[in-house]
Amino acid sequence: MALHVLDEANRCLGCKKPMCQQGCPIHTNIPEVIRLLKANQLDDAGRMLFENNPLTTVCALVCNHENQCEGHCIRNRMPSHDPVHFSIIEDYISTTYANKMVAGPAPKNGMKAAVVGAGPAGLTIAVLLARWGYDITIFDARDKIGGVMRYGIPNYRLPDSVLDDFQYHHLDLKGIHFRPNTTIGKTITIDDLFRDGYKSVFIGAGLWKANAMHIKGETLGNVAFGIDYLANSKAFRLGDDIAVIGVGNSAMDCARTAIRNGARHVTCYARRDESCISASEYEVSYAKLEGVGFRFCKAPVEIRENGLICRDTVKGEDGKFTQVEGSEIFYPHTGVIVSVSQGSESNLVKTTTGIETNQKGLLTVSEDGSTTREGVFAGGDAVMGARTVVEAVAVAKKVAEPIVAYIKSLPTETLGNMRQIILDGYLNGRPIRDIQKDIQSEYGTSKRHAQLLARDQLATLNAQITKMQQTDAGCKKYRWSTSHDSRVRPCHAALNGKTFDWNDPPEMWYDTKAGRVYTGRKCHPGEDYCCRCVAIPVFDYDGVNIPMK
Repeated sequence: MALHVLDEANRCLGCKKPMCQQGCPIHTNIPEVIRLLKANQLDDAGRMLFENNPLTTVCALVCNHENQCEGHCIRNRMPSHDPVHFSIIEDYISTTYANKMVAGPAPKNGMKAAVVGAGPAGLTIAVLLARWGYDITIFDARDKIGGVMRYGIPNYRLPDSVLDDFQYHHLDLKGIHFRPNTTIGKTITIDDLFRDGYKSVFIGAGLWKANAMHIKGETLGNVAFGIDYLANSKAFRLGDDIAVIGVGNSAMDCARTAIRNGARHVTCYARRDESCISASEYEVSYAKLEGVGFRFCKAPVEIRENGLICRDTVKGEDGKFTQVEGSEIFYPHTGVIVSVSQGSESNLVKTTTGIETNQKGLLTVSEDGSTTREGVFAGGDAVMGARTVVEAVAVAKKVAEPIVAYIKSLPTETLGNMRQIILDGYLNGRPIRDIQKDIQSEYGTSKRHAQLLARDQLATLNAQITKMQQTDAGCKKYRWSTSHDSRVRPCHAALNGKTFDWNDPPEMWYDTKAGRVYTGRKCHPGEDYCCRCVAIPVFDYDGVNIPMK
């Protein structure tokens, strides 16, 4: 295996403008990964893959490589038409390195975020946010993680062991909580999540509602919908001659799974011609190799207990296919699998105020992934419809940073308390190192996080004091007046519920109503305090009251 992988890696030309990287939806740095592998730096190559794509072990197996990285390889333009098969290289590197990923969770920043759905988008978001110190809980209606990867992709393409390994190395070891068999929108709602302290919610739920064709016979006992069949194919008894309606990737999965479950004959039906197959070329070629048959230009009109009735279709000048009346033909089958498309469930939307959907029932989001409900973001199939794993990963990576930006913009109690420690330490003349230790001890933050927070807040304080002092010289005409602020009068102001005389003020005081700390001094002896001296806020904690000691 290793020799084969190195042979494949040696075929890479190391292009200055790597087309393979441009063809990847998440822009994996393929040339650099291959270079590191050839330089015997497999761990560095694996680290690069996982940092760019937490689901790299999955994508190596299920990505549509012939249309992405391998399809864009420059070697396709050569007479030999032999692209570098990066899927083989990625699979070897990621699988080998995955077992070495035993690091514990990142230092927590004290803020929580919820993820609804343990599919590719949800898992990617969870891993990325956890790397940045957020406390993550994933909610899923199923008993195991993976979503469509586990319950919609057959085990022969993506073994369950790959997802189990992902759960151990990327969730369990990293302190990410997984709550199985929990459907958000029934007993627990999104409003409940915000009530319990989650600062943001990401919706990455898949499309588990099969779309029906609404033809006679779909309710019969020998009929199954594709998404249900793939979730547990062993539960269905469809006989040994099965018809699959559809020619997408899910339909190919259904057909090939039926073959593995003992069906002797499997036939796929399509309303259009062969040029309209939506499944990947590899999947179709494997299906044909395994004995799956195809019938094109056949529109199912009725399902019976012993077969399927189809009507011929013809392609018009406008490119559309229309049914030919009177062309009905009966095709005998013991069972039928309907695999045309999937739609979204509506429980979550029905129980959550402020979330809008489009005509297809998909969530409406802005460019940054935010929904019409503040604090709720979404991505993956719930927004785009049924897509590939790597496309879901790409969307999740795009949405992760806006989620962090939103959480940071919130006035949080924890952040306010941290700032209070900083303020108290400053007023008491404590060194920044001691203030930093207080934050670490009280909230369990990393040394680096506490250091940056303390330095940032003290720099802001000193900058505003300096600005105030620089404006003292020209402030004679700015007299303090009762009309400027009725809460602070020229004769006295509030200080922890007490008053002080303007003739003998403290260096700083806290306005309990404004939620700000002020500083001031007489810049002109014998005169009243001017408004510019006393009205400049030194600290503004977004409305969070931080009383001084």
